[in-house]
Amino acid sequence: RFSVAPPSGRIVAELEGVCFGFQGKALFEEASLVMERGARVAILGRNGSGKSTLLRILAGELTPQKGARRIGHGVRIAYFSQHQMDQLHPQKTVLEELLDSASHPHQGELRDLLGAFHFRGDSVFKKVAVLSGGEKSRLLLCKLLLAGANLLLLDEPTNHLDISSREVLERALGEFKGSICLVTHDRELMNRVANQILVMQPGGWQLFQGNYQDYEKLWAKQDAQPTPLTQSQQPSRAVRKDKEQKRLEAEWRNRFSRLRAPIQGEIEELERKVKRATERLDEIRMEMGCGELYRCGERARAIHQEFNTLKAKVQKWTQRWEELHLEMEQLERTMALEKPTQRDKV
Repeated sequence: RFSVAPPSGRIVAELEGVCFGFQGKALFEEASLVMERGARVAILGRNGSGKSTLLRILAGELTPQKGARRIGHGVRIAYFSQHQMDQLHPQKTVLEELLDSASHPHQGELRDLLGAFHFRGDSVFKKVAVLSGGEKSRLLLCKLLLAGANLLLLDEPTNHLDISSREVLERALGEFKGSICLVTHDRELMNRVANQILVMQPGGWQLFQGNYQDYEKLWAKQDAQPTPLTQSQQPSRAVRKDKEQKRLEAEWRNRFSRLRAPIQGEIEELERKVKRATERLDEIRMEMGCGELYRCGERARAIHQEFNTLKAKVQKWTQRWEELHLEMEQLERTMALEKPTQRDKV
């Protein structure tokens, strides 16, 4: 559950006539957005459309090259992004980093929170310097839960999270009383959290009410409506274009599914293994804390050996799990670039 600041004013954040680009290439021009209290905006757009840049402007990390950014009265921002890993202190332990973020630190509650993100037992005393990228990401999310914000800006928050950690985050975001603006490829997260969809397109931004499922239904209805033809268009040619577009999209979806399936299958199998192993490790920790165990030296040695073996396996599986997620992200980026658009029609 989030530590939440008092409610903000009605207008949480506003961008007016904002322009931004890199190396002479404009990402967006004369773009405007108004977020009201309680808005939960999921940002959609093709890779390179400026989704993460928009979050960084809202967070104050980037300044618009033109236009204005205004943050409302009483707004406290918490921003999550993978590049924030550098802000973690390498010589602090996981628990020390979290204690720094807690306004009313209670080690029992903090360790429960860390446990929900798979920092259990001695792992809370690991130095930040030795954490993997996935572990640092999970630690940043734990800190976010304690930030006491009423506006969350989240850039791909479910990357590097397994199923159980994603469920913890989704549940916390669902119960969050403030406002949210997020970038994510996780459709389940968008459906559970978002109440508005912001679509970033080269021609401008469009804001739709509802979650991702509502947005899909809206476009399905619009696609089903007959499109008026100009005098220069022939019905037979329009039909051929529509059929060709659908064929290209079907081929793209089938190829994406074929490439995605083995990666997703291995990810899910690793998550099952890690879940079983961590449950067993928790059982062993409880047994190791009981003095009865050490009355039998052989039993104690066997338990310690099992504990060390399982820890090594979990570390190996977690490393592979992170590699697979990077593969999946690369695949999604590649396939997004290859997705047929209206310009692909013949």
